[in-house]
Amino acid sequence: MEVNNKRANSLEITNKYLTKPECAKLIKSAPSTVDKYRRLGILQGYKIGGKILFKLAEVEAALIKV
Repeated sequence: MEVNNKRANSLEITNKYLTKPECAKLIKSAPSTVDKYRRLGILQGYKIGGKILFKLAEVEAALIKV
């Protein structure tokens, strides 16, 4: 059971999306910086339901690269 819970939690994290303000808070910067990083290709944004969202796993991976 524990292995299944860990896998479920892992899948939850990889499928979690952040709004621009949530992303900015995570990277400890302004929302305008998130826009800049998206323009520069550092962060990948996804248009979902008329909003630009960011995958948590990708944001964390981008932080490691920087």
